[in-house]
Order: sequence, then structure tokens, then C-alpha cells
Amino acid sequence: NNMVERLNGTVRQRVKTMRGLDNLKSSRAFAEGFAAYYNYIRPHMSLRGRTPSQVAGTWEPNEPNRWKSLIKTCSTSASDE
Repeated sequence: NNMVERLNGTVRQRVKTMRGLDNLKSSRAFAEGFAAYYNYIRPHMSLRGRTPSQVAGTWEPNEPNRWKSLIKTCSTSASDE
């Protein structure tokens, strides 16, 4: 329950200041972007400053700008398919 409440508070803090989540397309884009931020970009205190993806061993940023590193990784893997 505490983990769900923490996530709810984090999402509420971000959504409260936003406008434009009035249709399914924009809501879905926000949810997908927030999931990427939460799992790949945002360091978590309970994980000792690491991201869930780092702890799981699925992705490690290769430059200081995590967003840029994630976008490069995704665009490289998409072009390989």
C-alpha cells in the first residue's frame, strides 16, 4: 500500500500543474512518457540513487544526460529492427 500511495503522490504532483489530458491520445502519451521517466531517468532514494532499470540490469546510461542516452539507445535499437 505504501508503494502505491507514493506513486500516486508522485503522479498527482506532476498532473496537478498540467493541462490538456482531456483525451485518450494525450493521456496515453503522458503515461508512457512518465513510465519512461520513472523507470529509466529518475534516481530512487530506496535504490540508493539508481533507477529501476539499473537495478534490473536492463539499461545503463552511457552519458550524463540520461534522456539523451535513452533516446539514442531507443533510436539505435529501432533502426536495427
